[in-house]
Amino acid sequence: MSENVVETLQTYADNLREMGEDVGANALERRVATLTRAATRALTPKELEPVELSYEGDKIVLKTPLIPNRSKFWAMYHKLKDIDGREWDGEEKVTRFPKAQEATVTAIVADFFAGHTLNGPEGSVELPAA
Repeated sequence: MSENVVETLQTYADNLREMGEDVGANALERRVATLTRAATRALTPKELEPVELSYEGDKIVLKTPLIPNRSKFWAMYHKLKDIDGREWDGEEKVTRFPKAQEATVTAIVADFFAGHTLNGPEGSVELPAA
């Protein structure tokens, strides 16, 4: 952990002691663990998870991370929905497209997931930031 985080946690413990809170080793350890998990989630949000692209026979299989911004989600949804031959698989939570639509799919992915990692059949690449 960085010195800044340790100092912040020590200040937090001192403030808790002043308020009469239990900051024994176990209580403080639990609070530190909770804060560490929260900080980790804040630093690696779901929306930065990689985009997965693979092939199944004559289909492209696309799995995207959560898009918390609802208007951005619906904009992407409608663009993908308009692609001929699109099939949603609710069980696997993936969308399949004919390979002939690969250029269209990858352009939409690059547009909506700029800055993400794209894990594809040829390896992983970073999509350019917008």
